[in-house]
Amino acid sequence: MKEYYLDTNNINEWVEKLEKGDRVYLTGTIYTARDAAHKKIVALLEENKQLPFELKNSIIYYAGPTPEKNGLAVGSIGPTTSSRMDKFAPLLLDSGLKSMIGKGGRNQDVVNSMVRNKAVYFAAVGGAGALYSGAVTKCEVIAFEELGCESVKRLTVKDFPVTVAIDANGKSLFERWVFIKTFNYFEMLKQMSSLNYEMFCKILNNEPISKLRIDFVALQEELFNKLLGEFIAPIEREDIFILQKRLEEEFIAICSFSLLKSREKFFLAEDISCLLKDNISIFSELKNFKTPKKLLKLVKQSKKSAIKLLTSEEYNSEKSKVLKIIEKIFSLCCEVERIVLNNN
Repeated sequence: MKEYYLDTNNINEWVEKLEKGDRVYLTGTIYTARDAAHKKIVALLEENKQLPFELKNSIIYYAGPTPEKNGLAVGSIGPTTSSRMDKFAPLLLDSGLKSMIGKGGRNQDVVNSMVRNKAVYFAAVGGAGALYSGAVTKCEVIAFEELGCESVKRLTVKDFPVTVAIDANGKSLFERWVFIKTFNYFEMLKQMSSLNYEMFCKILNNEPISKLRIDFVALQEELFNKLLGEFIAPIEREDIFILQKRLEEEFIAICSFSLLKSREKFFLAEDISCLLKDNISIFSELKNFKTPKKLLKLVKQSKKSAIKLLTSEEYNSEKSKVLKIIEKIFSLCCEVERIVLNNN
């Protein structure tokens, strides 16, 4: 895998040189278009009418940026699921489109069209929309303003980070969970889970948690940077980001719990401790991923315990922040279950 800093204006000079897994930083012009905009663009092509921008040698980013803020050209601008554009992509590729940016895999018709037209598909990181906004220096609405955030926009970007997911020869990164063999991201997630458990226990014992909070944030940042900087198939990177996000939400809920009065702190304390400890076991098992049946059993047991607590009449009347921790644990278990079922 190689790393390139490329100018979109010279796309024909480099598009066929790229290989799956290459890390690319784009500078120049890209266009945003999602489902609704694609439908309109295809209609214009079929009616032989003028398009809002020149398709030949262009790059389309499957995104709908939120309004600008904090002095940036756009707000969050993360990728949407590319498969929703699969039915439109072949016609656009045959009409001169040279590259697409999105998340997730593409169907075989799209890949065949890419090979035929020597085009490339880049993957952006789902859940990292705020990161991408920093790489956009200018944003202009150029068509279909009535679509709001889904209108077609011309973006001027500088060092916009993407990964070659499918190259011009049709070679693809989308092999399921390749990273388990070579990367240990789950060990880092397990450490984050252990810190959450340790922090909760210290809160119950009225011990300081400031160092643990710092350790959690540092580990989270290390994992985030590793995911962006190392080779990993985008579909798998997204799953790790989601699990990281759920652990972060769990961490925030525990920090909020630390602010409650001592009388409230022991509300469901033993039950929550058990659930947090179960999380560590789940990540230990997920790290190995050799026995999915055992892993699913652990997850389902944890979900069942969380649901029992959340639906108990005795606790429904409580508006305590304590229940937030249980909700976040349940959400994390649901994500683990989804990932395991999707990859078996």
